[in-house]
Amino acid sequence: GRGVYVDGYAPAGTLLALFPGKVWPKEHLQSASIQTQMQFSQNDSRDQLSMRYDDILIDSRLSPYTVVKNLWALGHIVNHPPAPTVKATPLQHEVNKLQPSEESDKSDNATNHHPHEGPNCGIVPINFTDQTLEGHGSNKLREYIPNEYELTPKAWAKNAFDKDEIVMHGLGLVALRDVKDEELFYDYRMSPDAEAKEGGSEYPSWYYVWDQEAINSRWDMDE
Repeated sequence: GRGVYVDGYAPAGTLLALFPGKVWPKEHLQSASIQTQMQFSQNDSRDQLSMRYDDILIDSRLSPYTVVKNLWALGHIVNHPPAPTVKATPLQHEVNKLQPSEESDKSDNATNHHPHEGPNCGIVPINFTDQTLEGHGSNKLREYIPNEYELTPKAWAKNAFDKDEIVMHGLGLVALRDVKDEELFYDYRMSPDAEAKEGGSEYPSWYYVWDQEAINSRWDMDE
């Protein structure tokens, strides 16, 4: 894809982007129509469907590249990190630095496409609450949230474990380390294709598994 690049410096922990799109609460996913469930289960690697760890789905398939109302809504066009360019040990929640070539451009303004191995940012659930918007003109700020519910959460599920009332469930990307003048990458942690033929690949050719343990945990898979 086109990818997203940091022009400048962002320290670890910085919120870098939001994911735009329709929000599907868990309880509605479980009772969605057969047609909708089939669409979500097509396992098309071109589809941008992002699942939070509380099983709330963000559907960015119809979101434009540029969300005019909020230019930070870029999460859906951030790429998955490519396979290592040199032999590397499996990722263990750390990013291994590559030694720069002596012939590489060392200017401060150079954009480094792959200065490190693996992801430099990760997904984080974001709950936009009434407390967050209070005192800032809630109606004005609400229009900058790049999400809408496909179906409104049921009352018993929306704020079950939250002190403040949730206006919208969202998803963002935060820096896993300091990033400077480089492309952003996050681990898609794609669900494997359960229908892959024996001996075939469970993933598309461009996808590299960076963290098998995280995938097993995310999709409740056995080791």
